[in-house]
Amino acid sequence: MNNTRRMKNKSYLGGLISLLLGLTIGLSLITAIYIFLIYFQAHIIQAIIYSLFSTLPGLLIIVVLEFIIISIDENKKQTKLLEDILKKLDD
Repeated sequence: MNNTRRMKNKSYLGGLISLLLGLTIGLSLITAIYIFLIYFQAHIIQAIIYSLFSTLPGLLIIVVLEFIIISIDENKKQTKLLEDILKKLDD
């Protein structure tokens, strides 16, 4: 019973992280386009550099969220492996 509740919480957490990941990607893209269009009239190279720098915080958040998703999946695999080992030891 308790394991089922944990699995539901993990899938909820995974869904929430996926939602945040999508929002972060969208906001980073919108920010890059907006900054590029603002500075495009001044200089094209300046606009490219500013738009790249404006996406760095979003890209950092994407990396962190991906790391969390990978660690959740690894924990599930390790838990399953440990349960299989315990079953074999009990038999």
